[in-house]
Amino acid sequence: MNRNIKFRIYDDVHKIMVFIDEVFKMCFDDKHFESYELMFDENKCLICRGFDTIDSDFGDEMINDTYFNLQQYTGLKDINNVEIYEGDIIKCHYANAIKDTHIEQVIFYKGKFMAYEKIDGTEHLTSLYDGTSRLIVDKSVYMDKIEVIGNIYENKELLEEEG
Repeated sequence: MNRNIKFRIYDDVHKIMVFIDEVFKMCFDDKHFESYELMFDENKCLICRGFDTIDSDFGDEMINDTYFNLQQYTGLKDINNVEIYEGDIIKCHYANAIKDTHIEQVIFYKGKFMAYEKIDGTEHLTSLYDGTSRLIVDKSVYMDKIEVIGNIYENKELLEEEG
């Protein structure tokens, strides 16, 4: 099975989502850093660094060096054909459930992408790949529709705890 490995970051300096489709990305406008670079940190975790450069007596000098967390593409698309990334806020419809619509966050947990929500202080996780929840005993309850409605950086208010 082949799937695209793609990333994005939320550049909180410029308040913009940046899709990282190369190891090194150059931008030539005032809305982004001049460069974005994928790299490994001291813990061998893949991160993204954004920076600008200026000319100096010693060549180009890096300034505004900032680090961002990567959000990986899940390999899935929602009902509107929008790519689903880690950090997205999704509206999920569960067939045959007592409450059929839930607002959840996409996370990467124990090797797979999950829909996460907290209800009355209890955490719920549902696999995005097979639609099954580890907390639902009734196997006739499953996720059948997903729609991206925002992300945790720009629309955090959508995740207010359900009760």
